[in-house]
Amino acid sequence: MNKKHINLAKKADEITIDPDLLVNYDAGTHIDKIFSFEGGLPKSSNYMVTGPPGVAKSTFVLLYLAQLQQAGYKCLYVSSEMNRIDMERYFNRFPELRELDILYLQGLRKDPLDPDSAYFHPSEAFYLQMENNAYDIVSLDSIAEFIESEHYFSEQSRKAIEKQLIDKLSYFNALNHTSFLLIQQVTKSNQFIGSNRFKHVVHGMMELDYEDGENSLNRFVTFSKNRSGKTNQRLYYFFDKAGKLIVDEKRYDEDLYTDKQCTSDQEKLEKENALFGNWVTTVNGNS
Repeated sequence: MNKKHINLAKKADEITIDPDLLVNYDAGTHIDKIFSFEGGLPKSSNYMVTGPPGVAKSTFVLLYLAQLQQAGYKCLYVSSEMNRIDMERYFNRFPELRELDILYLQGLRKDPLDPDSAYFHPSEAFYLQMENNAYDIVSLDSIAEFIESEHYFSEQSRKAIEKQLIDKLSYFNALNHTSFLLIQQVTKSNQFIGSNRFKHVVHGMMELDYEDGENSLNRFVTFSKNRSGKTNQRLYYFFDKAGKLIVDEKRYDEDLYTDKQCTSDQEKLEKENALFGNWVTTVNGNS
């Protein structure tokens, strides 16, 4: 019996890509530069954001969302941890955050006018909001708390909830070209909380950390994994006396220039070594 030939692979010219997918979300800031070589957050991508407690993961992401919103993109912040009172403190400190859509997953009732109505499951509220609103960039804070809350409500296994979340992220990537910034907790010893599955499926791993140990004034953001941009390139930031987040753009540009010079010098050295090696080979061959 002849078996039917199956070929699931495709060549590049057999695939049609929407050109708009290759135009990144760009807030016009230095934060854009660390996401990709072209600048900007790639569309339909998922980035994990990690860092030790207190390093300001949520603040950093919220302010970047606000910058993207001001640039004309539609953004959503999904809070699995902070309630409305917590967020009001953020709003007082950073008034620009008031323009963001915030989805509070804690204690969200299906009928807000009925105090006895049933609560939304966290996943139910999140996916319903995503289905009915075409967001460009969404941040989920945090993955661990979202999974734990859903586990409490639905009694599904954590593994099943995680799988469903990964599948839904891919679905919304395709549906509206949505990109996700997924905040994840780590311990004080910088150990990743939760399964490693997300590490392998995300587009990049953004890591925030202290330069000189816990509570250092100088902090930095970098990538240990990034399919679209550089890894291990640091962008430093700190908080001024007024509590405002300041990105050290000058230091980043100087570090970038130094790296380029080192790369250029290394290439020159390798060329000179190659020429010298050819000369030695020629001399030895003629002797």
